[in-house]
Amino acid sequence: TVSVDQVIVDDGASIIVNGSPVVFNVVDGPDETDMLVNGLLKSTGTANASPGPHTVNAVGVLLFGNTGVYEHGQNSGAIPVSVWGTGSTVRITGSTNTAPANRTQNFYNLIFDTPALASNLSMNFTNHTIGGDITIVNTNTGRWQLCAPVVDSTAILNIMGDVIHLNGNFAATGTGNGNTTIIVNHFGDIIASAGNFSISRGSQGGTGTTNWYMHNGNIALSNVTTQ
Repeated sequence: TVSVDQVIVDDGASIIVNGSPVVFNVVDGPDETDMLVNGLLKSTGTANASPGPHTVNAVGVLLFGNTGVYEHGQNSGAIPVSVWGTGSTVRITGSTNTAPANRTQNFYNLIFDTPALASNLSMNFTNHTIGGDITIVNTNTGRWQLCAPVVDSTAILNIMGDVIHLNGNFAATGTGNGNTTIIVNHFGDIIASAGNFSISRGSQGGTGTTNWYMHNGNIALSNVTTQ
């Protein structure tokens, strides 16, 4: 176990934490911010079994600055609960059949690049905002979905930047939970150039609905399947 406080990771620098049994803790010290990441912080290797402790844990304040990147290179595990500054990025690369815990946060930029994904996984956003872009690079045979509310409930997601779909399978939802309402408020562009980009892939039974509202921006679809 490594415990740190008052750490700055500069732009261009990296900290890579190589999984079980290694645990990296950001502890709560006297300063307002306990660790500032302007470079890369990456979890890799084998995730510690639930409920943890996870590979990277933030008891103190972990802040990702405008060039800061967190890369989740594990299947399962957890994204550290953090402050995601303007311009920061979460990159999910290691998922195969289990999504990371703590994924329902208000991220800025979000990248899905999971070349070994073999399942359909949801981010489970319910009342969240993505401050920047969502980019889908690779999902292998699996699919990433944004929302999966429980029966008789509503999920609202605000996307302030672009959705850039380069390849793979992506949808607002794939849930079969009945009488659910999913609303995506989008203020940027949709640019999809390969794979499957879909508004809804789930049944949502009864009176279930999914609506993706374009409040600004344009839609550009080429060589892509949508449904």
